[in-house]
Amino acid sequence: MASLAIKTTLERIAVYQFTPAHSAQARAMLGWSVEELSHQSGVSVQAIRRFETGGELLDVTRLALAFRLEAEGLVMFQRNRGAMVTRISEAELAQMFEVRMLLEDKVLRLAIPNMTEDTFARAEGICQEFVGEDDV
Repeated sequence: MASLAIKTTLERIAVYQFTPAHSAQARAMLGWSVEELSHQSGVSVQAIRRFETGGELLDVTRLALAFRLEAEGLVMFQRNRGAMVTRISEAELAQMFEVRMLLEDKVLRLAIPNMTEDTFARAEGICQEFVGEDDV
């Protein structure tokens, strides 16, 4: 019983050290839209937007976001310091984007021969949605 109380207390401390800025910064470093973080974490798009603009979230929802970003290695919980977004050097970031470009190129080369007119139309629609996005 005591270990459950300690675990719950530690989770509550961790959850309140994870701020809206941590979420937005880690999401930006991953190149994820709010929709992608929603998909990856199981948290609704509306809840993420509300949180990142300073609104309230249930503890369990905030914890789901924090743990998903921690799993990506971008949010770290450090004893006596709280939640922190991982610092990445400019060289590491450039390398990450280079690898991402190579992977995306390969994926597209493999996928395009299997795409139908409907798939191309859906892809075009998604691209058009991103043209107006400001949180990508």
